[in-house]
Amino acid sequence: MSTFVRLLFLSSLLLLSSNLARASSLIGDQISASYQYPSLGTNYPQSTVTVNPFTVGPGTDTVINIEGETSLSIDFSADSLSITLNTILPSPTWNSASQNGPVFDVLSGNPFPAIQSFSTTNNGPLNVFLNSGELVVDWAGMSYKDGDRVFVQFASAVPEPSTWAMMLLGFAGVSFMAYRRKSKPALMTA
Repeated sequence: MSTFVRLLFLSSLLLLSSNLARASSLIGDQISASYQYPSLGTNYPQSTVTVNPFTVGPGTDTVINIEGETSLSIDFSADSLSITLNTILPSPTWNSASQNGPVFDVLSGNPFPAIQSFSTTNNGPLNVFLNSGELVVDWAGMSYKDGDRVFVQFASAVPEPSTWAMMLLGFAGVSFMAYRRKSKPALMTA
């Protein structure tokens, strides 16, 4: 097999693996946050975001304060979101509405991947979905207490092992064809 074919094969694998790793990570993304109530697109005027927009990195990325009584510590990782609810109230409930919760929008970087799962530590009503690229968390009607958490896991962009096997077989087939072409004698013309 020629050095060129080997180099082409290896560089294709490296390029593919680096693109997949980059596509699955939110680290370094610029994201804006807002608290929307009573409907999507309506920013709740009694809420503030401490750092907006923020860059996804280690630790808490930003904090959303609501009415001076509740704060939401927002922590994105490469493939998940954790929201910790902090409150001075004994046991409040988010008002029921068509939307009551934070909304996040990627301003630059990788878009939000598909949502694989979401949960809350208190098993209250929770809905998390993507709406035109925005990540919407809606907990209308959910009761909460200090320290409760919401966790969102995004789907991984890394292929399954069977997909990797098929790609490697394809690359091996292309390499084998290139090898066979080189080893066949050239036709001579008189």
